[in-house]
Amino acid sequence: MNLPVLSAEGTTVLARRRRRGSVTILDGISLTAAPGELVMVAGPSGSGKSTLLRVLAGITPLDAGKVCIGRPLRPLAAYAPRERARFMAFLPQENSAENPFSVRETVLFGRAPWQAFYGCACENDRNLTQHAMELLDVASLADCRVDELSGGEKQRVLLARVLCQTPQLMLLDEPTSAQDYGQQIRIMETLTALCTSRGLAVIMVTHDLNLAAMYAHRLLLFSHGQCAAQGLPFDVLTAARLEAIYHCPFIVDKHPCAPVPRITLSPLSPLHR
Repeated sequence: MNLPVLSAEGTTVLARRRRRGSVTILDGISLTAAPGELVMVAGPSGSGKSTLLRVLAGITPLDAGKVCIGRPLRPLAAYAPRERARFMAFLPQENSAENPFSVRETVLFGRAPWQAFYGCACENDRNLTQHAMELLDVASLADCRVDELSGGEKQRVLLARVLCQTPQLMLLDEPTSAQDYGQQIRIMETLTALCTSRGLAVIMVTHDLNLAAMYAHRLLLFSHGQCAAQGLPFDVLTAARLEAIYHCPFIVDKHPCAPVPRITLSPLSPLHR
């Protein structure tokens, strides 16, 4: 069994608000990620999924618990920024900043942790950039300005930049949210292939329960800042558990084409009676 490259224990984050006091955003979350493993995190909006990724990336401070990364595991604080960026890459859910650079230039920025402080791109950097653009189907847009692209194209460009960083651990916040069905599958197949071929570890937040059912090696289901269930998709994604968390009816059965669960919103809700 592969030793983990990330370990989080009892991670807790409190939001301090003037009139309501402290509100718990994350409540004692623990998880690991090993090389070759695709860990997916699902749950309703506001349940703490994005906060978890920001904690794991070292952006949001903890009120309790600890996070360690590396081989061997070391606390996040033990890493210099460049060392951390070589090991781990983070893709946030939203990136609304204007980007006047071309797609090629933006993807190439992923090589920054590996270059000298005032370094120029070497041939290997350019080759990795081209390969990442091809994997994410944005090579044909290489000379276009990023701020002129569609939302889905921008999302794939930023994911290509993360791939170009060649980390051992990726933290991805809804990387398929703006994609059509074909691009969703392409992205998930790419991530799965990289987990297998490179031993990449991925922790990915998603709202798509069926994508999680199809691709997650391990699934965490969040509710109100807590992990309601963790394990294989078949064990986690039960109709009763989903109805209790999402407050709407579900049908969960076996997918007709693969040994994974299939999740369907039930048409028997009051709105359809």
